[in-house]
Amino acid sequence: MIIRRIVQLSLLAVMLAACTTAATPALSPDQSPTDLPPVARPTLVPTFTPLLPTAIPSPTPTPAPRTLTICLGEEPTTLSLYAESAYARDLILAAIYDGPIDARGFDYQPVILEKMPSLADGDALLEPVALRDGDLVVDSDGQVIELANGAVVRPAGCRDDSCSVLYDGGWIHMDQLSATFRLLPGIAWSDGTPLTAADSVLSFQLAQQAWTNWQASKGQSGPRPDPKVDLVPVTASYTALDERTVRWVGLPGLLDPDYQASFFTPLPGLPSEDEVAQLPLGWGPYILKQWIPGDRIVAERNPNYFRNDEGLPYLDQVVFRFVGQDTASNLADLRDGWCDVLTLDTDLDSQDDLQWQSLAASAVIYYASYGRVWEHLDFGISSAPGYDRPNYFQDVRMRQAVAQCIDRERMVDQVYAGRGMVMHSYIPPDHPLYLDAELPEYEFDPEAAKSALEELGWQDADGDGVREAQGVAGIPEGARLELHYDAPTGDTRRQIAELITADLAACGITTTVTLKPPEEFFASGPDGSLYGRRFDLAQFSWLLARVPPCGLFLSNEIPAADSSWSGNNVTGYSNPEYDAACQAALAALPGSAEYEKYHLQALQLFAEELPVLPLMARVYLYGVRPELRGIGLDPTDAPETWNIEEWRLEP
Repeated sequence: MIIRRIVQLSLLAVMLAACTTAATPALSPDQSPTDLPPVARPTLVPTFTPLLPTAIPSPTPTPAPRTLTICLGEEPTTLSLYAESAYARDLILAAIYDGPIDARGFDYQPVILEKMPSLADGDALLEPVALRDGDLVVDSDGQVIELANGAVVRPAGCRDDSCSVLYDGGWIHMDQLSATFRLLPGIAWSDGTPLTAADSVLSFQLAQQAWTNWQASKGQSGPRPDPKVDLVPVTASYTALDERTVRWVGLPGLLDPDYQASFFTPLPGLPSEDEVAQLPLGWGPYILKQWIPGDRIVAERNPNYFRNDEGLPYLDQVVFRFVGQDTASNLADLRDGWCDVLTLDTDLDSQDDLQWQSLAASAVIYYASYGRVWEHLDFGISSAPGYDRPNYFQDVRMRQAVAQCIDRERMVDQVYAGRGMVMHSYIPPDHPLYLDAELPEYEFDPEAAKSALEELGWQDADGDGVREAQGVAGIPEGARLELHYDAPTGDTRRQIAELITADLAACGITTTVTLKPPEEFFASGPDGSLYGRRFDLAQFSWLLARVPPCGLFLSNEIPAADSSWSGNNVTGYSNPEYDAACQAALAALPGSAEYEKYHLQALQLFAEELPVLPLMARVYLYGVRPELRGIGLDPTDAPETWNIEEWRLEP
């Protein structure tokens, strides 16, 4: 009896001690979960030692949640998948949708799929089908039409316009592309419900509705939906073959190099549009728990994440704060721990007084190796008719000499604190196709450049530091080597232009640089200097692409009066051999032998003839706390949160 009484008193003491626990303070709208003071926890010690063989053990305190705070420059208006595309939305959705396909390394990688379909493996097919009047097809211009007399189409086996035919009725065979996708086993929604092929078919049906709604609102105020919706009108069917398998079939005549991405992101049965737009259900590493408009979205670890057995995700909670684009304030928040990451849309590098060199020494700044855009210097090879300008760059040796005059490594060092990448072609050096190519690269060699210029007839006879033409084909005798150099306005472009100007001056080439507002620089011909082909040198940028953009330099892309000054080949470069290789490459599909063969041929010709001097891939600036590990930035148009499940905070 005495021992039982002692035990009862001991337990009563424990209960009384637990009742003194301080209440958890409420989270105010302006506080981060990491702001809260630690909760006081009682030590469970009895008021006297009970007469028992061992003391009652104290429970292990619950560890504080591991929370990451990501600060965004903008707040999304919706998280609905097929609403208007938005950068901030995609950053957040990457936390709840792992994949389903990642675009990285200039290729597609399966995440919740067993593999990517491929023509080489047989789970993608290009097969002839019989068609007749009234059937929907894609014509030779890439437009969806009803097959009718007079339509220009590509018959089966035809890959470019050289073999297109005029349809005149009856039956015709055209190629039809399809791809089969198989889900990994065991994928579940965050509520534990199995994820199935039917969920992907539902997503396609919602994309169809988004396309229909947008078509109905054209010319009105309706925003263009997410680019994935553009796949809808060229899709013949999208069906579930079983619980884990779906099959996409394109319209006959469609030759889409992105066919491997024709899988529609699964969506669950949708209770209401408001829930879809605010806190959608996913299968990824985190679950969206709360959205405080104007302030934050809170996500927590998904207990049903299919990679939990790998210990992922590493964090318990992710908070997306909406902080705007006040650079000074955002950097202060980063340094003070209110943000662990400043995303791209906080525009860290948009301020004139924010220098890359000074940021390079900061312990809280992280640089992407390179971004999604490449800067280049275009040569005016052939000016437009009616513009009286010597064509200095018709001789490829002249273009190669100028390339050797320019120190692009120094440019990367000075403009991006050494964090960028010199480009040698229209794809970067780590693109899978570039790795298979053996291309000439024009390294900085001013002495070799000077020798080449003199062999071409460019001499500095009067010793004033500027070369003059002496027997140069197509150039008036004695003409000074003075070039007009145009570029859009901007601090980075001004800095690049100054470096190039200094390098060219050391080779005996003088330049007059004109920086123009973008709307003036990119104005249509004949008056616009770029598209009117009224320049000697022009500096601007193109997007990096998974499919090498050889088409930028095709002869039929030269802006001219008879094409209403449309086309992107502003250099005037024209080479039938290059045209043939590039057109064959663009007509081929990834996974086929022709795709690699002809792209490599086009890359080789571009590198040898150099209509454009690639400068460097543009670098984007992200702010990151030094404790953050695992961030994996990729230039293949992926949000930086694509692998957020692998992000972790370390002391």
